[in-house]
Amino acid sequence: GLVQAWATGRRLVRSGERDRFVLAARLGAMAVGDFGDLPPELRFFAGGDRSLRGFEHQAIGETDGRGEVIGGKFLAIGSAEYEHYFREAWGAAAFVDAGDAFSRRFDVNVAAGVGARWRSPIGMVRLD
Repeated sequence: GLVQAWATGRRLVRSGERDRFVLAARLGAMAVGDFGDLPPELRFFAGGDRSLRGFEHQAIGETDGRGEVIGGKFLAIGSAEYEHYFREAWGAAAFVDAGDAFSRRFDVNVAAGVGARWRSPIGMVRLD
């Protein structure tokens, strides 16, 4: 059997007309009889543009004997981002992401970077 739970939170804090801070967190946990029998799409992984930017997609998690990433039973990710808009539709961002996908021991992975923001007519376009 498998039981999974996860929670996601996001907080936007405006600082004047052109600046804002974005704080985000994602937590996950599972109870599973035999993790090895669990398909990869049900395991927790970290890394990628919607997780830990600066790491490849699903590159973070427990590894097997061959060194291949197999995911984890738990997920903990946090992000802090500062955005400044130079014009109404154009801005820049600086961010720090940290977290891990793990089963036994949490090992923090940290990525920091910059990005561009464009408030397009159909929604936000981000390049980090």
